[in-house]
Order: sequence, then C-alpha cells, then structure tokens
Amino acid sequence: MSDPQDEFKGKNVLIELTDTSAPAKKYGLPLEKYLDILGECRQKLFDARSRGPRPHLDDKVCHYLFKRRHGLYRNIS
Repeated sequence: MSDPQDEFKGKNVLIELTDTSAPAKKYGLPLEKYLDILGECRQKLFDARSRGPRPHLDDKVCHYLFKRRHGLYRNIS
C-alpha cells in the first residue's frame, strides 16, 4: 500500500487485496464466518470515522462547480 505522507504509519488499515475466499481458507474459517468478522471490522471503522472531524471543505472546487452548473464558465478555445 502506498502511503507517501506517512499518515497510516503505525496504524492498522483494513485492506482486501484478494477475493474473500482466499483469506477465509488461509485462516481455516468458513466463508460466512469470515464475512461476518469482516463486516464487524468495517462497522467499527465506520463508527470511528464518524466520530472524527469532518474533512475541510475545498471552496475552490465548490465555487467552480457552482459556476459550471449555472453556465458561468465559458469554453474559450
């Protein structure tokens, strides 16, 4: 996994690089049990992210999209 800004250094990150049956076989779990555990992990991550601060609003993008939506940008070529 690429982490150029070292944001995830020393942190656990849930990532799936293969299909779900491969890790289930590796750990000797039935596929249903593995998917249940994976679902619990995803829910925990979602709950933790929901408690964190919201990302900063990029006003430049919002401004551009607003003007584009209302036809205020012209394509000059």
